[in-house]
Amino acid sequence: MYRRLLVLLVLVLISACEGVKKPAPLLPLEDFFRNPEKVMFRISPDGKHISWLAHWQNRLNIYVKSLDDNNTVRITSVSDSDVKKYYWVNNSKIVFNPDKAGNETFHLHTARTDGSLVEDITPVENVNGYIIDLLDDEPNQIMIAMNNRIKSHFDVYKLNINSGKYKLELANNSGFTGYLTDHNGVIRLAYSANGLNTGIHYRRSDDSKFELKKLLSFTEDFIPVYFDQNNKYVYVKSNINRDKIAVVKYDFEEMKEVEEVYSNPVVDVSDLVISKKMKQPVGVTYYTSKKGSYIFVTKVEAILNRLGEKLRGYEFDVIDFNDDENMLIVKSYNDKTNGSYYLYSTTTNLLTKLSDVTPWLDPEYMAEMKPVTYLARDSLKINAYLTIPKGRTIKNLPLIVYPHGGPVLRTKWEFNPVVQFFANRGYVVLQPNYRGSAGYGVNFIEKGFKQWGGKMQEDIADGAKWLIEEGIVDSNRVAIYGFSFGGYSALISSAAQNNPYKCAVCYGGIANLFTFLNSIPPYWEPFRKMMYETVGNPVKDSLMLAKYSPVYQLGNINIPMLIAHGSNDPRASKDDMDYFVAKLKKRNIPVEYIVKENEGHSFSNEENRLDYFRKVESFFAKHLRGRKSIIDN
Repeated sequence: MYRRLLVLLVLVLISACEGVKKPAPLLPLEDFFRNPEKVMFRISPDGKHISWLAHWQNRLNIYVKSLDDNNTVRITSVSDSDVKKYYWVNNSKIVFNPDKAGNETFHLHTARTDGSLVEDITPVENVNGYIIDLLDDEPNQIMIAMNNRIKSHFDVYKLNINSGKYKLELANNSGFTGYLTDHNGVIRLAYSANGLNTGIHYRRSDDSKFELKKLLSFTEDFIPVYFDQNNKYVYVKSNINRDKIAVVKYDFEEMKEVEEVYSNPVVDVSDLVISKKMKQPVGVTYYTSKKGSYIFVTKVEAILNRLGEKLRGYEFDVIDFNDDENMLIVKSYNDKTNGSYYLYSTTTNLLTKLSDVTPWLDPEYMAEMKPVTYLARDSLKINAYLTIPKGRTIKNLPLIVYPHGGPVLRTKWEFNPVVQFFANRGYVVLQPNYRGSAGYGVNFIEKGFKQWGGKMQEDIADGAKWLIEEGIVDSNRVAIYGFSFGGYSALISSAAQNNPYKCAVCYGGIANLFTFLNSIPPYWEPFRKMMYETVGNPVKDSLMLAKYSPVYQLGNINIPMLIAHGSNDPRASKDDMDYFVAKLKKRNIPVEYIVKENEGHSFSNEENRLDYFRKVESFFAKHLRGRKSIIDN
């Protein structure tokens, strides 16, 4: 009783501090899910131009602006899907890599920054290409990997972006799965996967042979990230002889750890903060309940402190910088806003706003994303985030449980348009970092092995039961919503005995674990045995996988469902989902099925995304009695 009163008191105080005594106005659905105003700003190597993604024919395309005369030009005209990633390779060319209708076959394209020409530089059918190194010291060349020779093997090429000619740097006959270059653009490290082991291969120079230096269990993280200034030692993210991932400096010649650069006793190190100009890491980031950082270069720490003073009340990331690192692209954000992009001069301390990401969403009407913890039924502590609708009395509210995808990912404290949309419609949202989630150490991940449909789902359900017991949530108005693994969770949890859910939404989910494991892409083949150990072996664990496959648990599902899938999804089988939906309908289970022909694992095209969330809004309004747009959709 005391604990319950304490939880309610904390939440009441949160509500009181928000300063709004009535619910936020019903905001247009489109404002949450339409494409951003401008996003993904970048700066040219010489600092004379900036670029960003913005609308053209309802798709995100690349724009470039001169900082000298403010002249702006759109340099791409992609009309079938959004541009998702791009990179400045020199002062006159940008590389980007669109796929086709979500099929995850990525071709590399170059675009001239004056808008005069776009070229496909990996024009081979059914070939994936990705960038290994932009080769800063060779402005007309980049190093790429392509699987044009063997679909499961990526060879390495040096590509002249002016002539389009390739030079083979490394024929991958050893089954390498990744590479790391030194500061001279030489591949010095390669990675391999062999059954349940990961290999780290090292060579001293480009004319030396690779030697297998470390053979690691798949539960051991040892991820080389960056060479030191002298190309001698390597900064590595490692959990060897540790539970949490730390950053260490490693000597591959002597095969020993030289120095522990940083470790956190609570969570894994997330990323290294790297200065290309200094050719060294300058700090690390990590995520507890919110983002944290440790900067170990005084000059950089001073710059970030000055930025922090200017952006009080916001988290921020340095997104990009010019070669001199005196002009920075900075993005601010918090849980109530998608934030803004800025251009910051380290020499003048001038911070210039470039654009808000979604200026139409007023943070005043957004809800607070609160870090919380609760205990699973076996007493394991689960970290989660709880969002209470703005201005609502914290009692007997409808709940949407929203597990993240992956599953070896984690939910972070940040703006999430799905969460804010649900909160605006009057729903409490719980986002649990269930066992198996990343960031909390290897022991926490291992607790999720072969528990996809077991204890991982219990962790998720226990969060809902906790909120019901606290009186915050109405037990008759509880739903589960998820994408990818979260979509799988929505399906399999709905079949579990004594589950708390009254309806479910599955988006890009997996219906059959046997199909999932037996139809992985060729370039995932080296990791098959690892997946057998973490998800399950189709032969040895067949009974468990059948129990954990929603398609074999259809008879236990008796709640309304909304299911969404892309026709070109390479990860979760649409054929399995077609069968699953047909069987539900045969049992007269209320189910709505949304299929988008020009999408893959997620709905990236704006019109499809808006149509999907209109249907989600109506579905939850019907079954959870939340708020809904005035126009019936």
